[in-house]
Amino acid sequence: MAELDQRGLMVAVARMLRRDGWRVLPPSAHDAVHLAARDRRGRLLDVSFRPVAEPLPDEEDACSCRSRWRSARPVRLVVHRGTFSHRDEVWAARQGHTHLVDGARLLLWAGGTPLTGITGLDAPAPRYRP
Repeated sequence: MAELDQRGLMVAVARMLRRDGWRVLPPSAHDAVHLAARDRRGRLLDVSFRPVAEPLPDEEDACSCRSRWRSARPVRLVVHRGTFSHRDEVWAARQGHTHLVDGARLLLWAGGTPLTGITGLDAPAPRYRP
């Protein structure tokens, strides 16, 4: 994971989301590097990627593609290969519906631990099988 560039990390996270039951939505036209995913219950997940020493996203800088999600508030996942500061953790807690995945959690996720095992996020609904 540490060797991947931002685009490679985004592809790896998209694969891990699919493995965990999320449907990754096609990217919209914008400059921000992030993913959007939906589970079978219609819950939305907005995944941001932060390189080392870059600040966390603020509500004012929300990506314009989020306007298509007006019907529901997405859960935010911020992926960072480094470590988050205490200030970052406080920021995420205040935001609500925001989960931080640092380098250690990212390695656990890549190693097969489901996203639900490294965050407080509920599992996506299981596939319907008649």
